[in-house]
Amino acid sequence: MKPHEFGARLKAWRCQLSLTQDDLSARSRVPRQALSTYENGRATPTLRTAEKLAGALGLQGVGDLFDRTPSEVAEAVANRAERRRVAATSDE
Repeated sequence: MKPHEFGARLKAWRCQLSLTQDDLSARSRVPRQALSTYENGRATPTLRTAEKLAGALGLQGVGDLFDRTPSEVAEAVANRAERRRVAATSDE
């Protein structure tokens, strides 16, 4: 899932529940600035942060938030970590 797709989905869930970013931040203990970054498509959260957000939104799991199963989400996060590792070694 691309960052802008995740951001739109996160914002849709938040707005559906009539929550502000400050409200979701307080519920999830994720900084409001991070929520803004996610919603604007500039980044995607870690799996742990996604779990916090899903819980704060009352979802059954991150699969509901990402519209994928938790194993698919974990694979996407692992792939992102692998891409970062490869990019870091190619910069050397």
